[in-house]
Amino acid sequence: PQSLKSLLHQVSRFKLLPDFVILDEILEHVAQPWLAVKELHKILKTGGCLICSTPFLIAEHKCSNDYWRFAKKGLAELLSDFERLEIYSWGNAKLVCYLLDDMMNSAQKAKEDRVFDLTNEDKYPIIVWCYAWK
Repeated sequence: PQSLKSLLHQVSRFKLLPDFVILDEILEHVAQPWLAVKELHKILKTGGCLICSTPFLIAEHKCSNDYWRFAKKGLAELLSDFERLEIYSWGNAKLVCYLLDDMMNSAQKAKEDRVFDLTNEDKYPIIVWCYAWK
């Protein structure tokens, strides 16, 4: 968790301003994600884009620190310093129940168990992701 903040601080020290940053299932493992996002906003080039995905309705991770889940509005609040946001989610009730039972199930096992369904129901987001422009 502190290593992400440390890495971002080192990048900003060398004036390497990225055009985009991808956080793929990272923020839920950061103890203080608002500090990491603040640092990201600082180092991202003006006009740059943050691409971020976070789990929502799934079981607690069995590995490393798992602190947070962000709903769409929560992610919007966390990223409120960005100029423009596009926030989306995906999931469905059948897969939420399946993943709450055991998040480490494989796609193959889900197919075998007949719950592999790509239908999207806004009420049951498994994942929330966004594009945030500075």
